[in-house]
Amino acid sequence: MRVLLTILRVFTDPGGNFGNPVGIVSDADKRFSGKTRQNIATRLGFSESVFIDDAAGGRVAEDAPRSITV
Repeated sequence: MRVLLTILRVFTDPGGNFGNPVGIVSDADKRFSGKTRQNIATRLGFSESVFIDDAAGGRVAEDAPRSITV
């Protein structure tokens, strides 16, 4: 499966150093199940991944590489 992916570094210092990578999946024409999103997040290996479900409506979802119990 191919997905459109952008990788951003967030929480950087004022010089753009350090920070954490976040994967942003923006395939608006695809609808991924929760399991597929979890698999994509795991394969990316970042602490978080964001899935843009509806860019015009501002609807996004976030997934971590593994389930977290709170």
